[in-house]
Amino acid sequence: MKTYMFSIHPEWVEKIISGEKTIEVRKKCPKTPFKLIGYETQSHKGRGQVIFEAIVDRVEDIESLIRPQYGSQINYYNIIGATLDKMCLTYNQLTAYGKYKPLKALHLTQVKVYDKPKELWNFFKPCGNCDKKGTARCTEEISYCRARKIQTAPQSYMEVEEVTE
Repeated sequence: MKTYMFSIHPEWVEKIISGEKTIEVRKKCPKTPFKLIGYETQSHKGRGQVIFEAIVDRVEDIESLIRPQYGSQINYYNIIGATLDKMCLTYNQLTAYGKYKPLKALHLTQVKVYDKPKELWNFFKPCGNCDKKGTARCTEEISYCRARKIQTAPQSYMEVEEVTE
């Protein structure tokens, strides 16, 4: 199973780790299943650290539909209130984010909050197939290896692997 780090604003991280938010909404996402590593952004007084991990075992499409109304047409998302509650969003927040373009509803399961938040450099971008892959030695001793420790947070998400000693 692949692992992806997602940048998430602090208000949503708190709702995810409390169990209130079980669906994360994105404009795009990787194929399921995958492990989601939750990086809390520094914006809005966030920690700028990796706070939790979860499994995304299902992704639903949120389609934008068009219906005629009074001689014109309107766009809308065909979504029910119970799903919005699991997203911790109002319909207006959803439409402001998605602007009636297709969205993805990522169902978060098995959320595990780290005892101690992790730093970005505890993760690296995956490299090729070598015998050092997945170890701290991979990035420190082999200068030609494509693996790089992550220095900056992803804009949305990126594939990562955790450094093991």
